[in-house]
Amino acid sequence: MAKSSINFQKSKGHSYDHNFRKDEPNYLLKPTDRLENFYWQNEKSAREIFDEELKSYGTKKGKRPTFENSHWEAVLNLNKNHTLEDVRKLAEYIEQKFNITCATIAVHRDEGHYKNDKPQHNFHAHITFVTVKDGQQNWRKEKIKPADLRELQTAVAEMLQMERGQENSEAERLSHKQYKKAAQQKEQLEREILSLKERNAILEQARKDSKGK
Repeated sequence: MAKSSINFQKSKGHSYDHNFRKDEPNYLLKPTDRLENFYWQNEKSAREIFDEELKSYGTKKGKRPTFENSHWEAVLNLNKNHTLEDVRKLAEYIEQKFNITCATIAVHRDEGHYKNDKPQHNFHAHITFVTVKDGQQNWRKEKIKPADLRELQTAVAEMLQMERGQENSEAERLSHKQYKKAAQQKEQLEREILSLKERNAILEQARKDSKGK
């Protein structure tokens, strides 16, 4: 079972096509092993939400926010039992806590790796937000304190009923390629450890046999 974790990064240009499988990646599980993905979209696109919120800035002096700096994506660990509704409730909590607007949600259940020819699913969700609201940029260091992010990680664990990830951890969520590579390395290490145990068992048995002669 995965531990709870949510990590934010600026949304990339191809995120929508990736998240909604318009551009299907080549690292998905075999079609027969994929589970159904779940999707949700705001009535307005992220760009439309941003353009509408930008009107609230009016003729304010100073640097105006750009769409690229105001379109963020959260990647969320999940387990098999989690539903789209679970993720929507969490997204609503984030909207209220940070005064930002959710644009899309994609729950992915078709990724993972294979261990002994058995699929090991990597359940997760991508949640995108527009961070300009009520005439201000609400996702910046001056407004988001470390304590706020710690509270968010705790809320994620509680709302999804998952074991909380390590507090103050500097680890980042692995990308798809990094996840697959790490899984392969772990499997190789497990095979090597098993081989070593088998070798030691054979040597130990040989030692006992020689003593019995």
